[in-house]
Amino acid sequence: MTVSIIGAGAEGSLFGGYFADSGHDVSFLDVDESLVERINADGITVKRPGKADIEYEPFATTDPTEIGESAFVFVLVKAQDTRAAMENAAPLLGDDTIVITLQNAYTSYDVIGEFTDRVVAGTTKWGSRMIEPGVVVHDGQTGDTTVGSYDNDAATRAAELMNEAGIDTELVEDPIANLWNKSFIAVGVKPIAALTHLTDGQISEFEDSRAVMEGIVEEAAAIANAKGIDNLVDDPVAYVHDFCEANSDHVSSALEDVRNERKTELEHLNGYLVRAGAELGVETPYNELIMRLVRSRERAYEN
Repeated sequence: MTVSIIGAGAEGSLFGGYFADSGHDVSFLDVDESLVERINADGITVKRPGKADIEYEPFATTDPTEIGESAFVFVLVKAQDTRAAMENAAPLLGDDTIVITLQNAYTSYDVIGEFTDRVVAGTTKWGSRMIEPGVVVHDGQTGDTTVGSYDNDAATRAAELMNEAGIDTELVEDPIANLWNKSFIAVGVKPIAALTHLTDGQISEFEDSRAVMEGIVEEAAAIANAKGIDNLVDDPVAYVHDFCEANSDHVSSALEDVRNERKTELEHLNGYLVRAGAELGVETPYNELIMRLVRSRERAYEN
């Protein structure tokens, strides 16, 4: 089975490893020429604490025509790069191609849906970090992966592919609720990690970061309710705490972005909540403050 992954970062490398290890033909499409060259020369290593490493040699390219139509395409770029990635990915998409997003964002599912009808909204609590190009550590090994779509056949096939690869995946009926539930974790954890350099467990444990996280998540839940989104988790705050405690040593990708002086995807998470709150009449003081601080941090290394 041909599996193409758009984005050869930490998450892309992680999932690509599991697909390759289960016998699938894995290719990467990425805009970073140096990373593509590194992967083609030396392959990718997924380090798994307590388990054997996965070492594999996928094909990587910046040119989608060198890959061609794929059975499955996973979109694992930053949220702000989704539209450009999909515009570039046309040669990968055939009539039967299933496109799965596992991104942290409220809008990626809709954006991808402009390019294909066979789009699946996925979420995962698996985490990884890149320690050098082509080498990632699977350090967030606890938590569910879910997929859902208004195209039930596409979602079912995506779930089958992932389960066969050892990625325990649940099929859910409501893709939008699925995205909002996962985003409670992203909006609550990522900006605090980016600003404080705390691990996920520390964010939940320390009194002050815990209070800020809870305020952010409560605002996200209020916006979800104002939008009339059904099938949400019963207690979003407890849901985020449970994740943090189960993945206590995990380092957020937003913190990795800041450490490497890259722009985060938080405008599409907490920034989205601020804009949605303004439209819906829901106050978002925690998200407004955290975004002002994140923007300031990014500006410091962008100038």
